[in-house]
Amino acid sequence: MKDTKNLIPEGHVVARKQILIQEGKTETPEVNSGKLRTKSDKSEVEISNEDMEVTFDKNTGYLFAYTFKGKKFIKKGPEPDFWRAPTDNYFGNSFQKRAKGCKEVTCHPILSDFSMGKNKEFVEVKTSYKLDSVSSAMNMTYHIYADGTIKVDNQFEFGGNTGNLTSLLRFGNSMILPLDYKNVSWYGRGAQENY
Repeated sequence: MKDTKNLIPEGHVVARKQILIQEGKTETPEVNSGKLRTKSDKSEVEISNEDMEVTFDKNTGYLFAYTFKGKKFIKKGPEPDFWRAPTDNYFGNSFQKRAKGCKEVTCHPILSDFSMGKNKEFVEVKTSYKLDSVSSAMNMTYHIYADGTIKVDNQFEFGGNTGNLTSLLRFGNSMILPLDYKNVSWYGRGAQENY
């Protein structure tokens, strides 16, 4: 305290705490020693090593197969998703009609570019999509590591035309796992569909 106030004498320490402030660390997956091999033909790109195999469709840009140690992990790979089911509140103000562009863009992205690059840590696959129904674009970048880790980054480039896109209901990816998986952990609300 600077001055004596009531029962607290001058110079008395009211509270003291030492807080460690440090710079955040970028999370980098440990890389398996197995080298990644790439194989490409007219319609597919395959990235593999002795433990895993990842396959992309060059016509759609989608990851459609991922096998790790002989087990299939993906039935249908990550695809752009901008739609979620409307809630009861939406029907009163016709939101499902105004948000029609989100549903259309989820169903009809058009692949505009597909490229693959390799460095000593990972293979990078870049896909770009035109989203004509909302006059926008989306880029998906996959980093495939030798330990089987796949990092997916999404970037949405809004074209400025709000005609078919009054609100962005959701921005992300949807994928389907094989039916063999009965126990799945995820970050969401409960076992039912939710938003």
